[in-house]
Amino acid sequence: MPTVLHTESSGGHGGQEIRTLAEVRWLLGHGWGALIACQPDSPLFAEARASAIPVEPLRMRSATDVGGILRLRRLIRDRDVSLVHTHSSIDSWLAGVAAKSLGRPVVRSRHVSIPIRRRRALVYRLADRVITSGEGVRSIVIAAGMAPERVVAISAGVDGDQFHAGVSGRPVRAELGLDEAPVVGLVANVRGSKGHNVFLEAARAVLVSKHDARFLIVGDGVGFDEVSRRVREMSLGTNVPLT
Repeated sequence: MPTVLHTESSGGHGGQEIRTLAEVRWLLGHGWGALIACQPDSPLFAEARASAIPVEPLRMRSATDVGGILRLRRLIRDRDVSLVHTHSSIDSWLAGVAAKSLGRPVVRSRHVSIPIRRRRALVYRLADRVITSGEGVRSIVIAAGMAPERVVAISAGVDGDQFHAGVSGRPVRAELGLDEAPVVGLVANVRGSKGHNVFLEAARAVLVSKHDARFLIVGDGVGFDEVSRRVREMSLGTNVPLT
């Protein structure tokens, strides 16, 4: 049975990590072997453990962490990994080198739409294929120097069993005191690239004519305090709750 190793050096928890967990669940449910190697103190490690997903705590300190390469080589050999799928910069260097040194193919996922500087694009050349989260991100990877035939856009899937017309929003509305007011939601990792500043400007514009509207910000991240500060400065606190 082929085994796919997913690696993730990020300590965050957002769509990238959620997609990784979903892909591993799918692989395991369809007869593949799969496991995750990630930082021991990361939310991803805790979530995988709680979900009974095979996961190995593996410290990845930097792109030049020789010990990390050796630990990944050992894991690939011991688990007889057939393919390595990397997700962030540091693990793409370490796991990419480890996999190539053992003759294993490498897939790199690029989840975000942040531009890639050409001098930082070398890590993508370790990958046999690059998967992007959409056509826009695919264009960014190609613009950084990757051959178009090696870059494939595959959008993230959605679990239809969790999102359907039978799910009521009333308990959430009651919990957050939203009553029957119109609600606009932004669900995202709170950081600069997610456009929370645009969301707040839109909220202020709409509230001029729709005073009872609510703009719900759901998520956490490095930019949470900054967004909270902007909400206060724009006097939007009553209309823009942050969960």
